[in-house]
Amino acid sequence: MFVGHYGVGFAGKRAAPRVSLGWWFLAVQLVDLLWPIFLLLGWEEVRIHPGDTVLTPLEFRHYPITHSLAGGVGWGLFFAGLVLYLRMTRARGALGHVSLWSFVVVILLIYVQNLFGPPPPDERSLAWFALIGWLIPPWGSWIDRTRVSCAVPLPRRPRRIRGP
Repeated sequence: MFVGHYGVGFAGKRAAPRVSLGWWFLAVQLVDLLWPIFLLLGWEEVRIHPGDTVLTPLEFRHYPITHSLAGGVGWGLFFAGLVLYLRMTRARGALGHVSLWSFVVVILLIYVQNLFGPPPPDERSLAWFALIGWLIPPWGSWIDRTRVSCAVPLPRRPRRIRGP
């Protein structure tokens, strides 16, 4: 499977030649690049067990973030959306960078906390903490105010000229 990932990267380069092969390789290997970091942090688990499978001596015990279907879809959607937004906008200044990247860091920290932090003590505490979600729409507005769109506007619909 490992070498097959790079085959997809080469095929992607053929389909979208303006995208660097380095970005394609990052895209097809992202979860495998994150996996050793998560192993070192103790978030995922593997054992060396020769004979466990025909192809590898590794016994993959627990890897819900990098190699689960939900994790893969989640990572893919998050980074695809972020890349699209970055391609369609430019920072107006330092605040344009701060507003966007602070949001990305906070969202990722919340994600990690949800996965590995202790559960809420009770439903009421959960509800109070979840009210923080109301900060996200104004934060999104702040991001938009500090960035400029690079999108090409759609052409206007021609107006009909009425005769006398």
